[in-house]
This record gives sequence, C-alpha cells and structure tokens, in this order.
Amino acid sequence: MTSSRTILTSDNNGVRHLTLCRPEARNSLNHDLMRTLCDYLCEADVAPGVRVIVLRGEGKGFCAGADLKATAILADEAAVRAHAALMRQLLDLPPTLGKPVIAQVHGFALGAGLALALACDVAICTESAILGYPEARHGILPALVMPSLLRLVGAKVTFDMLATGRLIDGKAAHELGFARSVPDDDVEKAASEYAADLSSRPDDFVRLLKQLMRNATGLSPKAAMAAAEQANIESRLRRLPI
Repeated sequence: MTSSRTILTSDNNGVRHLTLCRPEARNSLNHDLMRTLCDYLCEADVAPGVRVIVLRGEGKGFCAGADLKATAILADEAAVRAHAALMRQLLDLPPTLGKPVIAQVHGFALGAGLALALACDVAICTESAILGYPEARHGILPALVMPSLLRLVGAKVTFDMLATGRLIDGKAAHELGFARSVPDDDVEKAASEYAADLSSRPDDFVRLLKQLMRNATGLSPKAAMAAAEQANIESRLRRLPI
C-alpha cells in the first residue's frame, strides 16, 4: 500500500483501491485532497496492471462534501474561481476515464461527496448510508452538485432534494435509481465482486462502452443512434479475422 497525506492506494487482482483519508474531517474535500485524487485517478487510468478503480472513504463515512473551513477562507475572486474549477475538474473526471470507477459508500456521502460518488460509473452503498445535499441548510447554492443528480433522477426529485436539503438512506437511493444498496456488512464484498466482474470483461470493452455513452450524451435521438451504429460497425470489424 502506498499513500499521500490524503489518499491511500492499494492494488488487488487488477483493482486499484483509492481511499479518501481525512477521517478527522469526515473526508471532506479540501484543495489537497481534490488535487491528489485527480492525480491518482489519472495515474490509475494509465497503470498497465489496473483494470478497475474502487473509490472509498476511511473512517465513519465516504465523504462529507466540500471542506467548509477551506471554503470559508477563500479571500478573493481568483481563489473562488480556482476552487470551483478544481471541484468541477474532479466531478468531471471519472466518466472521462477509460477504466470503470466504482464508489463504495458507507456511513455518509453528502453534498460534493455524493456528487463525487454519482460521478463514478456505479455507486454501491450501504442500506443505512446517509445521502443528500445539505447545502440549502447553509445557504449555499448547490450548483456544481446539480448536473449529475438532474441527469440521473430528473427535475422534480432534483429540486426536492436540493431545495430542502433533505437526506435519504441507501435504500431510498436504490429506489430512486442512482445507487445500488446492499446490507451494511456486505458493501466491501459487493464492491469487490462488482469490480471482479468488470475486470473479467474483454480488453477495451468497458472503455469503448464509456466512450459510446459519452459520445451519445446530449445528442438528439437520431444523432445518438447514428453514433451507436458507427460504434457497432467498428466493434464488429475489430472482431473479423485478419
């Protein structure tokens, strides 16, 4: 196992585990953690022996969101813009990686912490996990966390959760369709089994699937089908005997 001050890393059978390691701050996202996590995700994506990435949290929960102590000392426009840009970079990153990223969530995932989990290709959480966006309770506009939730659950649920700051458990998240929930004692096993299943897929299968999904996002139905047709042709041509 290797580590930085804020991330622990370990490899097991082609799976790179990245563990957020600020338990004293509930793994909240300060500049150092966000920057390091971006670097480690990119490193894992090009590591030749890694096929799947699992993101998890040390201590009592996954991630409590943005570090409010860090954001409270942003003193000028340049600092505010730099913080927003880094947060956006982190939340944009998992879908762009060629390798699948699994969020293994226990305890809590709040605000930007939940947005980070939802940015991963799949989120597997404990049934008792506390999830939500409490920004409204602090008078903070939940801007950067909104797009992923809106894309997954639609306008009405997004408005309800963001405007009220209400929290839900893992079971409710499963019913809403943005996470898979498992009994609390089974989350590590479930994430490991899911990772092993993805790792068994043929070379480039998941990378090409993620690429197809990215290309189709935002397109009209007709354009999305045209992109899918071309991907189908290219995939089959690669399988023809030389």
